[in-house]
Amino acid sequence: NALRKIRRIAKLEVDIEDDSAITEQDSDRTFVAESIEHAMTKLSPGARAVFVLHDIEGYTHGEIGEELGITSGGSKSQLFKARAKLKKLLAHLVDESSTVAVKGKGYVAPV
Repeated sequence: NALRKIRRIAKLEVDIEDDSAITEQDSDRTFVAESIEHAMTKLSPGARAVFVLHDIEGYTHGEIGEELGITSGGSKSQLFKARAKLKKLLAHLVDESSTVAVKGKGYVAPV
């Protein structure tokens, strides 16, 4: 039952536009979105749920713990593991010369 809830919460879908209307930038964005979606399928259901709830939806670790029936420490651990795995899986998308750290938490964003 809890696993079903995690899967429902963690599902992400990417809408892909018609090929004829896609510009080069849109094509790049689509590639990145598809790469992220694929990488997220490699996460465990728990890590994926915590990542989505915290980094995408903005929930606190306490709220995530209550929602998923885990401790806030468990939420933090799952988030750390999710970020580490995504960083490794998505490293090919990062151009080291055009990145900056964001929020001092090891996030990387294009300049």
